[in-house]
Amino acid sequence: MALRCTSSLATVTLSSLPIVILLSHIGDVVSIPLQEAERACGSKVSNVIERAIKAIVTTKLFNAQNLEIYRVNFGLDSALSASKRLSKWWAGILGFTQFLNLSTIVQRLWFGTKQVTAESMVSLIRLVDQTAPKPGPTTSPQSTDPEKHVTSLGVSASSQLALQTQFFPSSFPGAFKFTKVTFHYPSRPYRA
Repeated sequence: MALRCTSSLATVTLSSLPIVILLSHIGDVVSIPLQEAERACGSKVSNVIERAIKAIVTTKLFNAQNLEIYRVNFGLDSALSASKRLSKWWAGILGFTQFLNLSTIVQRLWFGTKQVTAESMVSLIRLVDQTAPKPGPTTSPQSTDPEKHVTSLGVSASSQLALQTQFFPSSFPGAFKFTKVTFHYPSRPYRA
């Protein structure tokens, strides 16, 4: 639908999509070995702990507690190192992808404004409609009947026109004191 309504704006917006897909693929290809290394380190730590617990009598007999503690700490350090490499990689890829997404929005706004100045106001309305946040569930339109809304606009415009045609002086000398002033609104019933 976007290609049919505003094809040039949609093309500019969708032009970065192959880069995002390529980055996602590269992220997966590089992260798979890092994930496998992290899992392997975790598995080694698990095996060392399991072996030490099963052979606890032998470990105590040969006074090898420090050796087992060293093996567990080495495995945990290796797992932490692999986890940090994986986290850094994903942080870089996801950060760059978010940067690309936000720059695409900026590019779309820039291109849309260029289109508006060069072509028509319709492109701006479509652009704002696509990018503007939609009202939340707490807001509701005043009138669901568009004909009623248009006629109310006509009534308010005609009353404003009547006010503009009357003469109002630009300034008054002296002070004003309002006493016993009442207001009447035709759309509201009178209450005493």
